[in-house]
Amino acid sequence: MGWKSTIEITRSKAISSIIEKIINASNYELADILCNLDFGDDVNLPYHGHNFNVVDELTDNEEKYDETRT
Repeated sequence: MGWKSTIEITRSKAISSIIEKIINASNYELADILCNLDFGDDVNLPYHGHNFNVVDELTDNEEKYDETRT
């Protein structure tokens, strides 16, 4: 048995807590979150077949992801 106890929170509070964490996450943490949510692995989600390196901005010389690619 661990040291944490279990509590019930509303769906709304759960979602707002997750969003707050994501908003404050570093680029490295955002890439990790995408991987943990199966983006890159799940064929039904965008970016299937890709790993992630989150950056603040892409330059014009960098290839941008095209979701219409197959």
